[in-house]
Amino acid sequence: MPPSLSKPLGLPSSWMPNYAQLCLGVLLFVSIGLWHKRNSRASRLPPGPRGSLLFGIREKVLKSKNVWKQYADWARVYGPVVYFKSGQVDFIVLNDLKSIHDLLEKRLRIYSDRPPSVMFGDLVGQDMSFFRISSQHPRFPLYRKLSSDELGSRGMKDHYAGLESCTKLFLQNLLRDPGNLKKHLRLHSGGAILKSAYGYTVQPENDYFIGLIEDYAKLSSTGLNPGMWLVDSYPFLRFLPRGFPGTKFLEFAEQRKAMRMQVMSEPTEWVKKEMEAGRAIPSFVSKQLSASEPLDEEGEDVVRYVANALYLAGADTTVAAMLTFFFIMVLYPDIQSQAQAEIDRIVGNDRLPEIGDKENLPYVNGLLKEILRFHPSAPLGLPHSVTEDDIYEGMLIPKGCNIVPNIWAVMHDPSLYPEPMKFDPFRHLSKTKGGPPPQPDPREIVFGFGRRVCPGMYFAEASLFLSISATLAVFNVEKARDEMGREITPVLEFTGRTVSRPEEFQCSIVPRSSAASDLIQLAC
Repeated sequence: MPPSLSKPLGLPSSWMPNYAQLCLGVLLFVSIGLWHKRNSRASRLPPGPRGSLLFGIREKVLKSKNVWKQYADWARVYGPVVYFKSGQVDFIVLNDLKSIHDLLEKRLRIYSDRPPSVMFGDLVGQDMSFFRISSQHPRFPLYRKLSSDELGSRGMKDHYAGLESCTKLFLQNLLRDPGNLKKHLRLHSGGAILKSAYGYTVQPENDYFIGLIEDYAKLSSTGLNPGMWLVDSYPFLRFLPRGFPGTKFLEFAEQRKAMRMQVMSEPTEWVKKEMEAGRAIPSFVSKQLSASEPLDEEGEDVVRYVANALYLAGADTTVAAMLTFFFIMVLYPDIQSQAQAEIDRIVGNDRLPEIGDKENLPYVNGLLKEILRFHPSAPLGLPHSVTEDDIYEGMLIPKGCNIVPNIWAVMHDPSLYPEPMKFDPFRHLSKTKGGPPPQPDPREIVFGFGRRVCPGMYFAEASLFLSISATLAVFNVEKARDEMGREITPVLEFTGRTVSRPEEFQCSIVPRSSAASDLIQLAC
């Protein structure tokens, strides 16, 4: 053996056992240090349910129909800030208004990002979309400015006439065919957004773009449950061959990516053709494309993404809110009568309510707010992400963690809304002098937080007000009857999707009078 190898590091042979023991001791010391550091970090995380090493509590989350209720139940055990792992992904759910405001509003500089996702980023290619783009990306402020200019309180003035026109068409469809409520709501909600974003008028039957919205919404709503995609926990799974056991997610990603390309490009290309033919109706896209300075490729891409966000985000949530309205009217005829009496007194019976009537109809506004509170269409806000480690009330909020605001839990917090399961529009009306103040305005909560507030909130509120007030002005919404003439009382249950709506229910929609029928027919 060469001399240089006979005595490691030149130490005497009698020292070799001690040297080995020293190395082993150092290794053990480092391991204990790392273990202690990891466990010390874990001990600083917010409390919450613990699961398996590989999958966390993924199975429990995915099996929960209304997971927002499960989160609220955990909050009663662990406190309002709840931590868990689904797969290998960290989640923190904020179940009260204080923690939501403290983090997503007051610390918005570091809490406005979106969590990374192999599924929706690398595989589907959505990282540049309005709702997934990083708050640190240069495009993010451009998206916000464009959407705010178009749908902010000032820009909305250009959309009211179109919304009123779409509402009248909705009433006519409902009068002609009251048994197809959901179909009419989809046409109404999707049509209003397509008209504003692209200047497109929907067809009454089998409209192509409405179908595209619905197909994409269905595909999207199935893939947003926390930790659903194991590829986000174990990225190497993306490299498995198609057809290999457990690779169904690759098929989903391909379908969603292909459909995303369709909804991104086809409506804007339709506008371009209409502009070339001189037939384009003024809209957000046509206005941007005809600006004095021609858009470069990136500028046009920004317009596509912003229009796409208006097109996709608002339609499904507005339909869900309107279905909740009809559902509530079936269950609470006395509330319906009070709202109708206010409309009759303020608006009269010879015209339909208009956007200018809104400030003079406090009970109807209270009804709208209570619809938003009683069951938010999006019970969980889209996850935020924190860009650096943070400490909140002694708890560690780790960098990159999914931060989920539980909007449903806030809307049913008895300290904010006494008797939260009671549907009561009066809770949102101004109180008499010396009485308790109105309860928190749901509009400041259900549309999101910080830099991630929904850009279409004013559009959605205007659409809901016009639809609700016009429906109440001319229709009675009643319980349906079975073959024996007995009333059918629907069960108060909601779907468990990302956009939640009442479970299937029946109702009877009839004109309030012959004069109301005439008013509907003459409206357009």
